[in-house]
Amino acid sequence: AEGKIILADFETEWWTWCDRLDVDTYPDPEVIEFSVGRFIGLKIDAEKDDGPELGDLYNVQGYPTIVFLNNQGNEIDRVVGYHPPEQFLDELRRIHAGKGTLTDLKSKYEKDSTNFSILFKLSQKYDMMGNNNVARKYIKKIINNDVDSAGTAIFYDHLYGARESGNPDPLIEFAEKT
Repeated sequence: AEGKIILADFETEWWTWCDRLDVDTYPDPEVIEFSVGRFIGLKIDAEKDDGPELGDLYNVQGYPTIVFLNNQGNEIDRVVGYHPPEQFLDELRRIHAGKGTLTDLKSKYEKDSTNFSILFKLSQKYDMMGNNNVARKYIKKIINNDVDSAGTAIFYDHLYGARESGNPDPLIEFAEKT
């Protein structure tokens, strides 16, 4: 109701890096000061209660994964893995400001659907979310727009294709050729 961003921390009891977030990062005074009033924090044990179902819903593939949601439960960004307080605070500031979030990138894409940087960042964002099909769609747009001078998009197209098919041969052939 207040329009705050939900910070959903998917963790496990046994993984060291989840504990490190709890010990090093979350209690940091600057992290606390910035977070209060801006975020609603949720701790979700990925292996208990509704944790596995929510992890599947948001395609959480490793721990810790912090998924940032709007008030409708739609993902706007995520931070994967442990980050020390300074780096985590930078991510909180960026996400709260709406910079480089999924919403921000989609808005930029609507204005310029051929920009390599926007397309690549959208691809990476969807890849991090575990949405290979959409990630590959943006990579294909880079290839089709012929705006990839370094062959980066072709590499990622092969990578996403290998993930999708389970066959790494085209990726290996590309790597050997280039």
